Amino acid sequence: MLSNIPNKLEVNGIGRAGQSQQVVLDHLLETINDQLNMLSELGGSAHALLRAKLWGGRFSKGTDPLLEKLNASIGYDKRLCLEDVQELIGETASKLHTGRSRNDQVTTDMRLWLRARLENLNNLIHKFVQILAERAERELLILMPGFTHMQRAQPVRWSHWLLSHAWNFKIDSDRLLQIYHRVNTMPLGSGALAGNPFPIDRSRLAGDLGFSSVSHNSMQAVGDRDFIAEFLFWASLCAVHLSRLSEDLILFSTQEFGFVSLSDSYSTGSSLMPQKRNPDSLELIRGRAGRIYGHSLLLNPDLTAKWCTPGPEQPGGGWVEPQRKPSQVHTRDRRLSAGFMMVLKGLPSTYNKDLQEDKEAMFDVYDSLESILKVATGVFQTLTINENKCRAALSSDMLATDVAYYLVRKGVGFRDAHSLAGKVVALAEQLGVSLSELALEQLKSISEKFTEDVSKVWDYESSVEQYQTTGGTSRASVLKQVCQLVQWLHTKTL
Repeated sequence: MLSNIPNKLEVNGIGRAGQSQQVVLDHLLETINDQLNMLSELGGSAHALLRAKLWGGRFSKGTDPLLEKLNASIGYDKRLCLEDVQELIGETASKLHTGRSRNDQVTTDMRLWLRARLENLNNLIHKFVQILAERAERELLILMPGFTHMQRAQPVRWSHWLLSHAWNFKIDSDRLLQIYHRVNTMPLGSGALAGNPFPIDRSRLAGDLGFSSVSHNSMQAVGDRDFIAEFLFWASLCAVHLSRLSEDLILFSTQEFGFVSLSDSYSTGSSLMPQKRNPDSLELIRGRAGRIYGHSLLLNPDLTAKWCTPGPEQPGGGWVEPQRKPSQVHTRDRRLSAGFMMVLKGLPSTYNKDLQEDKEAMFDVYDSLESILKVATGVFQTLTINENKCRAALSSDMLATDVAYYLVRKGVGFRDAHSLAGKVVALAEQLGVSLSELALEQLKSISEKFTEDVSKVWDYESSVEQYQTTGGTSRASVLKQVCQLVQWLHTKTL
């Protein structure tokens, strides 16, 4: 499918084109026709569905042997559509539609499709968390600045930063399990809206298709798309976590930071500037996250600004506000503007054709999230951490809070200790020196509580090791987090 895409990366600098193109384009630029995949897979599921319904009481004499032969011989419905079933099995074919409606069938198909995709996404998240946890354990001794407000704040372990993101994805997996439980309810047998008048065994059918329960109300079941809305929201939140992680790494990989280096497989050179190493993979993750988010939450396209091609009402073309009604109007991106929640909000109960809008959002969001999870995993499998750059970014001004903690341990109340630490910072700035360069006599001029042991405050390893409580950045606390995640990885499955 990529054969017609110009090989723009071949001209990139410093020999990174080939690997980059292989990984980034394969995951993020290739379009996958999920609709066809869904039909193929549901064709296989349809065999079990058909068999269960046939034996559920609709055919008093059992199935026709010829029907069973046909059912077993045709692998997927793409082939089935080429066969005239009635010509092959005769009168029995006219009974196949008994009590069945597209309304309950389509929502069943979508639940089958989404259920399998949730299992795949959960596996991808588990693999990603495993990579983060393994790196956290392996690179435990690396220290780096922790940031708030994009400013250096306190020393932390690189492993602590890795795990801060790993926990986000662990929680994403927990949420996915909850959604999976609600997706795994079978609506089949609800008919168009009133139910099925024939004595089919819905519980047995649910078991054959792998559902854990059956829907309780036929009207609710055929019009329910909450499970898709939940999936879109969940995917949006997971994508936000991937985007924030990517933003951190984009900054850390700049020459100004230099904390990490992306592998050739996940970075590209510039078409003009051969010295560049661009974090394209991370930027594409960040951009694709916005696309995922748009599917569930953006406004109705009828209420957004639109693009007007040149015409009598808008000679120059351009963006126009919704109160105007120019000819030849197209939304910027219909797929992304038609937020699915806006489709649902105005619908009456049970089935309405508007609900077909769910598929585009569901397919595209799944494609996008699967792709960026795979890319993020590859980035961290091949990422290089530059320990010397991380440590060089540490400075004693980041230990100002430790000065306050030191005074608290000397019996000073924290409010007063915070004020005294501020005076220490002000004195260092006034003298043009770092905190660690202040002499003991200078510190004593601020508080007599300072003694010779204050020198221990300026040790970065001692600084991080004081955070021993659960969730802290000390060695023991970080290793405990790793163990907790590893244990979870071995127990949490769908």
